[in-house]
Amino acid sequence: MKERSPRWWVIAFFMPLLWGCPYESEFPLTPPSQAVIDSALVGQWEPAEEQGEPPGIMSILPFNDRELVIVGVERGKGDVGLLRAISSAVDGQMFLSVQELSPKGGEGWALVNYTVLGDSLFLRIVDEALFSGRFESAAELRDFLRGHLNDPDLDGSDRFQVWKRVER
Repeated sequence: MKERSPRWWVIAFFMPLLWGCPYESEFPLTPPSQAVIDSALVGQWEPAEEQGEPPGIMSILPFNDRELVIVGVERGKGDVGLLRAISSAVDGQMFLSVQELSPKGGEGWALVNYTVLGDSLFLRIVDEALFSGRFESAAELRDFLRGHLNDPDLDGSDRFQVWKRVER
């Protein structure tokens, strides 16, 4: 297992049930110029499974007419994480390609499989264990995912993390 890069603390904050290591792609599943915002994601979310005070709030907002920005604020510490996100559909399953927004510029893209049902958001990070190499294009990566949508190694576990909507 590869050591997690410090920049992935942002994703780890959003995904307390993270198992394994997130796969890091050189590009998003959908080029930004072709992306469409999934309006079901827009709003404020908090973990549904926490006892007592949630550790933080995740706000998902339109960044422009094709991309989202995810803002995570950790309660009590004031730490803020910012992610750029692009929504993609692969054979009916939804994915976010997420990239940290930082002063030095974004690097790799993590992939998050998601489902929105009413006011519940189900998330799971795509694990690097599923992949054996790199891809030359977003189309090649999508084709690989298409063939592995039911693979138990998709996220290194069979659990989605559940978030509940706090505000639209």
